[in-house]
Amino acid sequence: MRKLNAVWLFLTFFYSGACLAAVADRIVVSVDGSPYSQRYVMSYFVVRELMQEGNPAAQPGRQPFLDELAANWKASLAKFSGDMVVRQESSRLGSFLTTPKLQVKGLERVNARRQVDKELAGALARLRISDEEMAQFVSAVLQVEGFRKNRERQIAPAGGAGWFDALMSRAIIRYFDGGDVWQPIEFPATGL
Repeated sequence: MRKLNAVWLFLTFFYSGACLAAVADRIVVSVDGSPYSQRYVMSYFVVRELMQEGNPAAQPGRQPFLDELAANWKASLAKFSGDMVVRQESSRLGSFLTTPKLQVKGLERVNARRQVDKELAGALARLRISDEEMAQFVSAVLQVEGFRKNRERQIAPAGGAGWFDALMSRAIIRYFDGGDVWQPIEFPATGL
């Protein structure tokens, strides 16, 4: 019985986070009922960065992308939440769903940029983003960008709140306990 209590105490202490420097992953935010993990948020931003024109990560003196993301976690989480609200609205309206042709072009941009930006390629490897996930992230980024561009072209704010502010005012965004604070994540299989 004592041995069982000791094991229970150890497991309680271990899983309470008291002795963990990093976690495998955790749910950090819910946007209109859809939960997102820290790995998902980080992966979305890495793929989004890879889809950008040029190579801004190669600017001299710029810190590694994942470190920059960690340093600005609250702002990154707010930006991610806004993008997911836009994506959900786009899906709800049935507009700007990514076509296979656009997705192929997006994947080509990612692969071309990955060849020249070794730091972001390393981030993809660290986050263990599969090809299937890559396609999903590319689709999400394209859907958000397409919807934003279309809305901004159609609706110019006339002294009042813009379309995005109105959309955000209806959204329910919930940060999970501690989710708005950066925490290193670690994948047990690789030790990264």
